[in-house]
Amino acid sequence: MKHLLFLAHKVPHPPDKGERVRAHHQLLMLSRRFSVTLAALARGEEEERAALELGDKCRVIVERLRLPMLGAAAALATGRSATEGYFASRRLLRRILAAHEARAFDVLFAYCSSVLPLAAHLPDVPAVMDFVDVDSEKWLNFGGNCRGPARLLYNIEGRRVRKLEKRAIAHCRRVFCVSAGEAANSPHVGIHALGNGVDVEYFAPRSDPIDHHDIVFTGTMDYLPNRQAVCWFARNVWPRLKSRFADLTFHVVGRNPARDVQVLSHIDGIVMTGTVDDVRPYIARASVAVAPMRLGRGVQNKILEAMAMAKPVVATRAALESLEIAAGHEALCADEPAQWIDLIAGLLDHPEQCAGIGMRARRRVEESFSWSARLEPLMEACMLAAGDAPHGCSMPCGEKRA
Repeated sequence: MKHLLFLAHKVPHPPDKGERVRAHHQLLMLSRRFSVTLAALARGEEEERAALELGDKCRVIVERLRLPMLGAAAALATGRSATEGYFASRRLLRRILAAHEARAFDVLFAYCSSVLPLAAHLPDVPAVMDFVDVDSEKWLNFGGNCRGPARLLYNIEGRRVRKLEKRAIAHCRRVFCVSAGEAANSPHVGIHALGNGVDVEYFAPRSDPIDHHDIVFTGTMDYLPNRQAVCWFARNVWPRLKSRFADLTFHVVGRNPARDVQVLSHIDGIVMTGTVDDVRPYIARASVAVAPMRLGRGVQNKILEAMAMAKPVVATRAALESLEIAAGHEALCADEPAQWIDLIAGLLDHPEQCAGIGMRARRRVEESFSWSARLEPLMEACMLAAGDAPHGCSMPCGEKRA
């Protein structure tokens, strides 16, 4: 087996939040054809233990982040992005170089542009990278929606990360991002789409009793796009829905709710769960799942997971644009408050419509969103970079921005 270095800025396990889900399935798939060494950064003892749980799939090199905020500040002060300083680790680099000396890596897979400074120390190892999101655009988007010092810092970070991304594209044999829409909206040429999947066996329809007057949102609740989405929904949609359906509840399911999210629990009918062991019971009980995202263009795992559990999803155009699904048939699209209210009320008034959209959504993810099918272009790219081309393939698949 060829030797692959899987370089990640975060431990890709357990697959219980968006940024870990994709990396986790990539690691599992690549371990089928490569001898994999995982090199990752951990944020504490819990993440270090989680990394070691992957020992049956790969060799694990894990180092704890040390003074990341100080590193970020130092990087900003010297003209680099905060991202580069935040994820810098001399200890991890030394262990990577020692592993390479002991047994040379044939190919390097880098998860996110933030690990490029580490990857650059192995210039002779062919590299493949997954941006996931084009982070420069995300930071600039955040800057456009903030004021004061935050706006300035986000804009500086966006411009500097854009330079980092350009270096990554020049350095790597192939660069992926999460969707064709993400690639098309970026300023870079040469990025290929690699869509997300969903574990259709884990997120399967359940027989739990459905509360026909329950709405659910799932996501990490200290992440700005999720915070903004829930706060916008609570201010602009929830009051009129609640006045129409007196027993309606809105469950916000996710870890680390920020202060602006926590205060929503004082609103009648809104329930903040905080961290839960398993989101599936909350999705199963709900009649409608919502994704009112205003920021971010990446594939929303929350949408695929709800669809896999045969739930009707109402989402913004921004949240749906990276998914190849039929809006109005397999999910519903709303942007303005009146649209949200009308669509959700229609679903709550007509449970049979909920069931119909949910079943079509389930069929769609079964047909098109398995992880093995979605990640095949990554496997092909890594095999080609390692000099082990798959049969009949001269170039990895994937949708490229012209």
